[in-house]
Amino acid sequence: EVRRAEEFGVRLSAPPAVDFAAVMQRLRAKRAQIAPADSHEGTNAAGADVYQGRGRFTGRNTVEVNGKVLRFRKAVIATGGR
Repeated sequence: EVRRAEEFGVRLSAPPAVDFAAVMQRLRAKRAQIAPADSHEGTNAAGADVYQGRGRFTGRNTVEVNGKVLRFRKAVIATGGR
Protein backbone atom coordinates (compact mmCIF):
# COMPACT_ATOMS: atom_id res chain seq x y z
CA GLU A 1 0.00 0.00 0.00
CA VAL A 2 2.98 2.32 0.28
CA ARG A 3 2.82 2.85 -3.48
CA ARG A 4 -0.64 4.40 -2.96
CA ALA A 5 0.43 6.60 -0.03
CA GLU A 6 -0.46 9.85 -1.81
CA GLU A 7 -4.04 8.59 -2.20
CA PHE A 8 -4.21 8.36 1.61
CA GLY A 9 -2.74 11.81 2.19
CA VAL A 10 0.82 10.68 2.96
CA ARG A 11 3.74 12.18 1.05
CA LEU A 12 6.84 10.01 0.98
CA SER A 13 9.24 12.90 0.89
CA ALA A 14 12.23 13.44 3.16
CA PRO A 15 10.95 13.59 5.83
CA PRO A 16 7.58 11.91 5.14
CA ALA A 17 4.58 14.17 5.73
CA VAL A 18 0.88 13.70 6.32
CA ASP A 19 -1.49 16.06 4.54
CA PHE A 20 -4.32 16.17 7.10
CA ALA A 21 -6.67 17.99 4.72
CA ALA A 22 -6.19 15.23 2.11
CA VAL A 23 -6.75 12.54 4.74
CA MET A 24 -10.02 14.17 5.82
CA GLN A 25 -11.14 14.67 2.21
CA ARG A 26 -10.65 10.93 1.53
CA LEU A 27 -12.41 10.01 4.78
CA ARG A 28 -15.44 12.15 3.88
CA ALA A 29 -15.58 10.69 0.36
CA LYS A 30 -15.44 7.11 1.68
CA ARG A 31 -18.08 7.87 4.31
CA ALA A 32 -20.39 9.33 1.64
CA GLN A 33 -19.80 6.23 -0.50
CA ILE A 34 -20.96 3.81 2.22
CA ALA A 35 -23.69 6.00 3.74
CA PRO A 36 -26.59 4.59 1.65
CA ALA A 37 -25.93 1.05 2.93
CA ASP A 38 -25.02 2.14 6.46
CA SER A 39 -28.53 3.12 7.55
CA HIS A 40 -31.74 1.56 8.78
CA GLU A 41 -33.14 1.74 5.25
CA GLY A 42 -30.08 0.08 3.75
CA THR A 43 -30.14 -2.67 6.37
CA ASN A 44 -33.84 -3.30 5.75
CA ALA A 45 -33.22 -3.37 2.00
CA ALA A 46 -30.63 -6.10 2.61
CA GLY A 47 -33.36 -8.21 4.24
CA ALA A 48 -32.72 -7.61 7.93
CA ASP A 49 -35.17 -6.34 10.52
CA VAL A 50 -34.05 -3.26 12.46
CA TYR A 51 -35.10 -2.48 16.02
CA GLN A 52 -33.89 0.65 17.71
CA GLY A 53 -33.79 1.02 21.46
CA ARG A 54 -32.34 -0.39 24.63
CA GLY A 55 -31.78 -4.13 24.32
CA ARG A 56 -30.53 -7.12 26.25
CA PHE A 57 -30.16 -10.81 25.52
CA THR A 58 -32.71 -12.82 27.47
CA GLY A 59 -31.83 -16.28 26.15
CA ARG A 60 -29.84 -18.18 23.57
CA ASN A 61 -32.13 -17.05 20.73
CA THR A 62 -34.01 -14.12 22.25
CA VAL A 63 -33.33 -10.47 22.82
CA GLU A 64 -35.55 -7.90 24.49
CA VAL A 65 -35.68 -4.46 22.91
CA ASN A 66 -37.66 -1.78 24.73
CA GLY A 67 -39.71 -4.46 26.50
CA LYS A 68 -40.49 -6.48 23.36
CA VAL A 69 -39.03 -10.01 23.21
CA LEU A 70 -37.67 -10.94 19.78
CA ARG A 71 -36.63 -14.41 18.59
CA PHE A 72 -33.79 -14.84 16.11
CA ARG A 73 -31.57 -17.38 14.39
CA LYS A 74 -28.79 -14.85 13.84
CA ALA A 75 -28.44 -11.42 15.37
CA VAL A 76 -26.28 -8.38 14.70
CA ILE A 77 -25.97 -5.89 17.50
CA ALA A 78 -24.95 -2.51 16.06
CA THR A 79 -24.47 0.01 18.83
CA GLY A 80 -23.73 3.04 16.68
CA GLY A 81 -22.36 6.17 18.29
CA ARG A 82 -23.41 9.55 19.54
